[in-house]
Amino acid sequence: MKRVCFYNIECHSEEEARHLKVFLEVGLDKVKVSQDESYLNAIIPDLEEIKSRIECLG
Repeated sequence: MKRVCFYNIECHSEEEARHLKVFLEVGLDKVKVSQDESYLNAIIPDLEEIKSRIECLG
């Protein structure tokens, strides 16, 4: 059974929101987010790719 929850989370940027989205969609309820936007820009594509691979396995 999959638990569905909805939250309003205020993000400072689209990058921060995309970073949070990846982790929240895989079930984490606590996520630390870097304040360095260039770092977020660098890792978001990899995080999203890894998440899509995980989803294909399930």
